[in-house]
Amino acid sequence: MAATIDSVEAARQIDEETRLLTKSSEYDDLQDSPLKWPLWYKWTVVVLVELMVTLDIFGTFAIVPAVPQILQEFHVSNPLYLTLVVSIWELGEGIGPFIIAPLSEHYGRMPVYHVGNTLFVLCLVASATSTNISALIAFRFLSGLTTTCLTLGPSIIGDVFIQEERGKTMAVALLLQKLGPFGAPLLGSYVAQEKGWRCVIGIIAIAVGVLHVISLVSLRETYVPVLLRRQSKLCRNIVASKFQEIKAETAARHFQSLLRPLKMLCSSPMLFIVSFYIAVSYGLGYLLMTTMTPIFQSLYGLSLKDVGWAFLAQPTGNVLGIILYGMTSDRYLKYNIQRHGTAQPESRLLFMAIGSITLPIGFFVYGWTLAYSTYWMAPLFGTATIGFSLALIVLPIQNYLVDAFEDYAASAIAVSIIMQAMSGAFLPLAGPPLYSHLGYGWGNGLLGLFAAAFVPVTIATFRYGYLIRGDRRRWTN
Repeated sequence: MAATIDSVEAARQIDEETRLLTKSSEYDDLQDSPLKWPLWYKWTVVVLVELMVTLDIFGTFAIVPAVPQILQEFHVSNPLYLTLVVSIWELGEGIGPFIIAPLSEHYGRMPVYHVGNTLFVLCLVASATSTNISALIAFRFLSGLTTTCLTLGPSIIGDVFIQEERGKTMAVALLLQKLGPFGAPLLGSYVAQEKGWRCVIGIIAIAVGVLHVISLVSLRETYVPVLLRRQSKLCRNIVASKFQEIKAETAARHFQSLLRPLKMLCSSPMLFIVSFYIAVSYGLGYLLMTTMTPIFQSLYGLSLKDVGWAFLAQPTGNVLGIILYGMTSDRYLKYNIQRHGTAQPESRLLFMAIGSITLPIGFFVYGWTLAYSTYWMAPLFGTATIGFSLALIVLPIQNYLVDAFEDYAASAIAVSIIMQAMSGAFLPLAGPPLYSHLGYGWGNGLLGLFAAAFVPVTIATFRYGYLIRGDRRRWTN
């Protein structure tokens, strides 16, 4: 036991010494420093990774309009499957980051990213060839499990851009992601009606495969501690002196790394608060998306093709929120630096507080316009408001996690994604019974009140969050 403890401590010292090197002159001399890459290549990295995120979103949402067709083919009548077929993907995404984030901080971003994408393609192909509803649900769960781009995307941006540039970069990245919510329902509705739902998944599998091949030949490692372990003479000497001491206990070291997201969640109240809030908001938005098809078909008589257009309102709101954040976030950060000499990472969360105020308004508008069967554009204005709010909530929190947790941003983002995915997997299941018992007006009104309860919390975290962020030594030791 004593040998195991000593080995883990030695391994921890290597990781911490490597991290400290990123702040030293050794890092400044790093030949392959991602911060020194040409701007065109940095943006190539961002575009390739975010396009993979877009295809992941396509995989999640493209079959939403086709779910009734899937249930009919497999002779399933249980209404629970209307949301389960879609939301089970999120459950997989909730488990994957427990493994993806720590491994990326140990082996580097790219090995984990590429292996995950290979498995992702295989799971999509298996989903498209499923012979029963159980197999489809199982392979959609595995598809979400093997998705690495959601966990690693923000961390990769943090690797290649300095703090003052990340706000605008993440806004552009999220703008690329919103191609998914824009195009996925339209692709799903049209292709499913003409060629069937299997063709929908097949098209996505081909697109992911092509992008995966391009990424394999184009992307380079971005994680500085791994680059230092490869290239730094000082770091190689440290590793050489410790190698015999830790060689027999590599498994124990890996186990300690895998526990880091959980350690961070328990030691940083701020991480828990923002992750819980983004999870609640994401789950509410997901509930909305998974229930729109039957609502608009029954209330407004839309066909399977036409219902895809109704999904465009929410991503339109997303885009407006992204534009607002991209134009103002970095400027606000620089303003704080000029005024106070520094800027706390929590300054990003001003926009989260604004989004928390507009989110319940969107649910009230959406619910009561549906309840009174007003013109179909009215409830879509509500979904656009919800989309606008979600962009102002998600972007600042992702930016905050990268700024606040630096080298361990992947683990912090993993915590956030895990909680989002769990909320996205289970909260939408409450949608059909909620609307059945309370109706669209009171049902969405209740969701709006639930969202409004978090407004004081978001304002308090913006003002005083730095006091409860937590000490990084608790999760690095």
